[in-house]
Amino acid sequence: MPDMPQTAAKGSILKNLDQVLGNQAARAHTLARLQAGDPLLDIMSDGQDMTIGPDERRHLDEDWFGDHWWPGAQAGVHAIEQILRAGFIGAINKADELGVPIDTYWICHPGPHHPQAPVQEPTDQHVEVTVLWSDQQVTVIIHTPEPGVPIIGPAPLTIDEPIRVWFWKDGEVKTEQPKHRP
Repeated sequence: MPDMPQTAAKGSILKNLDQVLGNQAARAHTLARLQAGDPLLDIMSDGQDMTIGPDERRHLDEDWFGDHWWPGAQAGVHAIEQILRAGFIGAINKADELGVPIDTYWICHPGPHHPQAPVQEPTDQHVEVTVLWSDQQVTVIIHTPEPGVPIIGPAPLTIDEPIRVWFWKDGEVKTEQPKHRP
């Protein structure tokens, strides 16, 4: 898909989430709500912890947590939500233990625990959260396959991601900075 994250993406939703999780009081409140089992969409859109707009909420509800993008990943009841919840609980606990911020990214590939990694089939439905840490930060990587269906709207990718990629193409090393939608 040409408008999916080119390598990795931060995007506005994850940038907003990282800002919320950078505030100690908000992070504690979010952790308590995650542990209590509050729906992720409620946590993200009620303004107490984080505020996403109605379009972002609909996108997450239909595409991520519904059956639009990865219906096979929903094998369990709300499996994607459960995976994200567990990953963020782990990330927050580790960040609190180390006293460091959280930095979150999304990568469209199946993740290292998929039996065919790094090869991705169009029917792949594997979603995974990886949490890495150092003395400076906890990094959360959300791994998904590409959806395999048309993506939201025609808006072009215009906002630079805080990412730089180097790769080999046409006999030389090239570089690019991925972009996301406004």
